[in-house]
Amino acid sequence: MKRDLNLVREILLRVEPLPAHFGEGVSLKVGEPPLDIPGYSNEEIAYHIRIMTQGDLISSAGFQRDGVTIPDFRGLRWQGHEFLDDIRNPEAWKDTMGKIDKYGGAGMSVAWELAKAYMRSKGLPL
Repeated sequence: MKRDLNLVREILLRVEPLPAHFGEGVSLKVGEPPLDIPGYSNEEIAYHIRIMTQGDLISSAGFQRDGVTIPDFRGLRWQGHEFLDDIRNPEAWKDTMGKIDKYGGAGMSVAWELAKAYMRSKGLPL
C-alpha cells in the first residue's frame, strides 16, 4: 500500500485533541470517530496508523486481532506534534502538496521542509 501524506495529516489533526495517556491509553476503532475519514478505507487508515507508530508520529501498542481496534492509543509523540505544527496551516499544506505533485512525489521529510519554507516565506511562526 502506498503512503498518503494527506491521510497522515488528517489522522494527526483528528487524534491531536484526544487526551494524552502515559499509562494505559484510550481505545479507538478505525471507522468510528475520530478515525472515520471519508474517502479512505478502514484498511488504508489502519495501515497508516501502523506506519505512523513506526515513524514515531503517534504512540499506540498496536491493534487487536480484528485489525481495527486500537486498545491502547496514547496520543501524538514529539515528532507528530512537530510535523503537525508545520503542516497544520491549510495554505502551507496546499502549497507543499502542490510542489510535491509537480515533482511526482516526495517523502515526509521533504514535505516537512517545504511546509517550513512556506511558513518562513510568509513570516508565520514555526
